[in-house]
Amino acid sequence: MAVGLGKVPGATLVHRLGPPMMERVIREAGEVFLQKLPVVGGLAVVENGYEETALIRGLRPAEFERETELLEIARSLLPGLPVDDVDVLIVDEMGKNYSGTGMDVNVIGRFRVQGIAEPEKPRVKRLVVLDLSEASEGNANGIGLADITTRRLVRKIDFRSTYLNALTTTFFMRAAIPMTFESDREAIEAALGSLGLEDLGQARVLRIANTLELEEFWASSALYGDLEARGAVPVGEEEELGFDADGNLVGWRR
Repeated sequence: MAVGLGKVPGATLVHRLGPPMMERVIREAGEVFLQKLPVVGGLAVVENGYEETALIRGLRPAEFERETELLEIARSLLPGLPVDDVDVLIVDEMGKNYSGTGMDVNVIGRFRVQGIAEPEKPRVKRLVVLDLSEASEGNANGIGLADITTRRLVRKIDFRSTYLNALTTTFFMRAAIPMTFESDREAIEAALGSLGLEDLGQARVLRIANTLELEEFWASSALYGDLEARGAVPVGEEEELGFDADGNLVGWRR
């Protein structure tokens, strides 16, 4: 009610107040809507970590405070990385079809919003995002959550829609383009080289398709111990990352 019914002007009005005041303003605005409009009720839909409907709950206006309980349930069902400490996180594809921020901030452990503390975990030293989904239609909101990207992704950006997102929310850092390399190989090598490790075989590298589909992932051998402790099951034989003649990743989910 506070943001969605107002479309871009409503969202802009709320966001320009800044993160510290947004929660209070959203609650107060919602109360005004309930007083002024004939709101019959609301339908709360909670998803699980596979983007499936886990719970549907109808609420009368007098019960809207119970939404906080449903929010806690939703948070408990969020997908997440299989380990808390990652040297290099490779995200094959970002996009609005995976998250409003292109990459789910709860999964990657980065908010990049001025005035808001970053999550305690997961802790990702370098985040490399390789491509933008076709379904995102050029909207690369959230590209600024990454440290490194590719020329392929940048060429697909519709700056008008991307910047509209950033200007509406005032979360400008999320629209900033990170260091850009010509190929996947160059982007990944840059991330690994920046770690300062004497033995890159000890690098904790995780590769995911996107931040929504996390049931399968690629992990370096340095993560095997942690993954085994958490009950992860190996699928297929151990293999090296493969690149085509242009230096772009091949295999797995591509």
